[in-house]
Amino acid sequence: MSKEFQEPSDFFGKHVVVMGLGLHGGGQAVAQWLYAKGARVCVTDLRSEEDLQPSVRTLQNFCKEYSLCHQKENVFPIEWIFGEHRSEDMARADLIIQNPGVPYDSPYLSLARSAGVAIENEVTLFLSLTRKTPKIGVTGTRGKSTTTALIHAMLRPSRPHALCVGIAGAGIKNFFSVLDTVLEHEALGIFDPVVMELSSYQLELFSPSTQPLHIAVVTNILSDHLNRHKTFEQYARIKENIVRFQSDIDGYAIFNYDNSETRAMGKRHQSGARLWFSRLHTFDGPGTFLLPDASGDPLRRMLSIQKEHGSYESICRVEECALAGEHALENILAASAAAQCAGVPTQDIIASVKTFTGLPSRQEEISVFHGRTWINDTAATSPDATRAALGVFHAKGEKPHIILVAGGADKNLDFTGLASDSVRAVKSIVFLSGTATPRLADAVLRAGFFGTCIYTNSMHEAVWRAWEASESGDVILLSPGCASFGMFVHEFDRGEQFVSEVHALRRSLGVS
Repeated sequence: MSKEFQEPSDFFGKHVVVMGLGLHGGGQAVAQWLYAKGARVCVTDLRSEEDLQPSVRTLQNFCKEYSLCHQKENVFPIEWIFGEHRSEDMARADLIIQNPGVPYDSPYLSLARSAGVAIENEVTLFLSLTRKTPKIGVTGTRGKSTTTALIHAMLRPSRPHALCVGIAGAGIKNFFSVLDTVLEHEALGIFDPVVMELSSYQLELFSPSTQPLHIAVVTNILSDHLNRHKTFEQYARIKENIVRFQSDIDGYAIFNYDNSETRAMGKRHQSGARLWFSRLHTFDGPGTFLLPDASGDPLRRMLSIQKEHGSYESICRVEECALAGEHALENILAASAAAQCAGVPTQDIIASVKTFTGLPSRQEEISVFHGRTWINDTAATSPDATRAALGVFHAKGEKPHIILVAGGADKNLDFTGLASDSVRAVKSIVFLSGTATPRLADAVLRAGFFGTCIYTNSMHEAVWRAWEASESGDVILLSPGCASFGMFVHEFDRGEQFVSEVHALRRSLGVS
């Protein structure tokens, strides 16, 4: 946290480089906020203006409208640098805002560090500007978006001003698009929590000077983003930043006992209160667990909260949960533990667990026609995420009935487990083109997959070939297990194209 930038007025007249505009809206929201606060903003991105047109157009329109409506305020035109980063921009900056897509070891950032320039990302700066508001942060390889949204749902009945930020592609706001709202709440004495999803890219800049989180949740640590972080150990170390700098006094850290990495992380944790959640184990201490219900039947399980003194409070039976799948139970347990730490009444936790059905683009049913069920799981950008989806849509002992649409850009991940699960659950694989697709296809064939393999170069072709390979009773599942760059703008563009093509197919078949 830069001590020079802790109030909105601190930015007036300062040279601030927004390094990476991007297309997810985060860079755009930061630049808009800085412009309105009178900063001298330089937006720089390696991509062309044409590639970034949606973000550029929105930001330009905002600046035009703001300057017209606030003619007495001093604002400075934004400087645009496309297709490159320039050393001179970094060296003259008072502050650099690092977009999550910009790697920590960028030579331009190294130059800035050598020059003593302050470097923040949207999260660390947001934390420093909203010091009075409690923050609940959620990270993990899988489940962090759903857990974040579910915590927010649990909070809203008793904390109506609670906000949810950082969930890409789900209509949730970016950090700087809600910053002024949070500051207004603080000025009015309203301190309802902000719940935030945090990626490893955002956690890279966490340090002892970062404003600590009140509650931190780690859902799991599985292999992902090795193209960025190089090794699994480095990836896990960065994820641990979410709890590494918590307060000894009032911080809560919540860990998944069933995941070996998060269990080890929790056992290392020394600051504040530690809670566990587990669907496989129960033990003394505060946390959330699955217990047999009153019938004693181990297959009839209750979600339960254990208090510090060892007594249990039931949430609901597993079959009453609106979210499906064993992995979803972990998200529910994690969210319930966080809500408990935030003082949410148990009845609000129960109501949310029974009604919260999930987020778009995550195992989302988008259409059913001619006996086929179409599922959009585009947010599954790792093999483990796709394996979880296969587990939801294929019951043990059933014959393979899934048409899997998979493949894409490489993140240096291992496809062995996904390949094995595909042999059990998948009858045909429709491959999207990308740098990881040959490795995925090779892993599947090595695992003994005897179904049909179909290679495509567009989402239009993929949807039609999936339809041709399917029959009544099949599930057609977009769950790529890979990143999206190359063929798509981002994973949510991939999902939007899938949904659009499915609806186009439905219309062409005359289905109303």
